[in-house]
Amino acid sequence: MQQENTMKKTYVVRQSDTLVFTIESETFTFAASRLTDAKRRAIRKQFHEDSNLRLEDENGTVISIKRSGFKWEDKL
Repeated sequence: MQQENTMKKTYVVRQSDTLVFTIESETFTFAASRLTDAKRRAIRKQFHEDSNLRLEDENGTVISIKRSGFKWEDKL
């Protein structure tokens, strides 16, 4: 029996109305198996269209940033 690779990574998304993301920024933690799924899920948690999003791994490394009105900008 073949085992499917369903390893999920933990992601943290931070939101800010400015591009300054601090510890006080609104955060949401979740697990996803693909980066595409993580980005999709982060957008669903967005408060409003004008929010900026920053996607991090569980160690705080920035993976991607989505500025209001723009596409994701991958940092890795």
